[in-house]
Amino acid sequence: MPTTAKKLVSALALGTLATTAACGGGTEAATEDIELRMSVWTSNEDQLALFDSIADAYIADHPEIKSITFESLPFEEYNTTLTTQIAGGNAPDLAWMGDLSADLIDSGALVPLTETLEGTEGWDYGDLLPSVTGEFSRDGELYAYPFSNSPFALYVNTDLLAEAGQTLDPAGLTWDEVSEIGAAVHDATGKGGFVVNDFNYSSWNTLATVWTGFGASAWNEDGTECGFDSPEMTEAFTFLHKAIYTDESMPGPGTTADFFAGDAAFAVAQVSRAGNLDGSFAYDIAPLPAAPRATTR
Repeated sequence: MPTTAKKLVSALALGTLATTAACGGGTEAATEDIELRMSVWTSNEDQLALFDSIADAYIADHPEIKSITFESLPFEEYNTTLTTQIAGGNAPDLAWMGDLSADLIDSGALVPLTETLEGTEGWDYGDLLPSVTGEFSRDGELYAYPFSNSPFALYVNTDLLAEAGQTLDPAGLTWDEVSEIGAAVHDATGKGGFVVNDFNYSSWNTLATVWTGFGASAWNEDGTECGFDSPEMTEAFTFLHKAIYTDESMPGPGTTADFFAGDAAFAVAQVSRAGNLDGSFAYDIAPLPAAPRATTR
C-alpha cells in the first residue's frame, strides 16, 4: 500500500473509511502513476460526483496519482463482494466498511492510521471522540476513519396517522404502540405500518435498532458469546414475527414500503436520512421506542 494512499484517508473522509493492506504485500509500491480504487455502496450520481471532485482536487496537489476510481457496489452484496476481493488479492485501496470493522481488523486486512492522521497538517487527532473511534481501534491504533455518527430515530408520517384516525404521544413510546398504530394505518389506507430502513429480510443487523429496545444484544461486551439465544432477543423476534405475520404492521417478505415516498406510517432510520424528505407529507421525528408494555410495566 503506497504511503500516498494512506494519506488519502484525510482527503476522502466521506465514509466509515478503511485503508486496506492486502494490495501492498508489505512493500512500498511505485511512487508515480499510482492508480487508486475506492469501494462504496452508493450509486447516487450526486454523491459520486462529489467524490470525483474531491479526488480531482487531491490529484491536482499530488501529481504522482494518476487516477482515483470509485467502485460502486450494490449495498445488498457489498460485504460479500468486498471480502471476496480482499481474499482474492484484489482489495481496493480504500473502502467504506459498514459492519465489517471487527472482522477486517482481526484479519490484518487494514493499514493502521494513527501515525498518519496524527502527522497530517491541519488535523487535531484529539478531536476524534473515543466513543466514536472505539469500534475501529485495537490496542490504541485506529484502523478506519468514522465518517458519520448519525443517530437513529423514528420518523412519523403524521398525514397517514391522521388519515387513519390515529394519534401519537412520543413520550414513553413503546414498540407495542408503534405496531398497533402501524396496523391501524395499514388497515385504513393500505400503506405500510412501520419499516426498518435497509432491512430486506437478509440484512438482519439492521434490526438492532429494534432489539436494543428490548435490552437485547447480538454479542456480550467482549464479543465472545452470541446473544441471539437470550430471553431478550427471543422477546424481540417474537414481537417482530407477530408484527409481520399477525398484525401486518410491518411489511412482509417481498413487500416494500418506502417511508420517504409516503408509503409507510413509521420508519426507523438515521437522522441523516432526513434529506430524503421532500415536503410531500407532514412528518415528525421521535426517539426510538422502548420495549412492549408488558416488559416495561
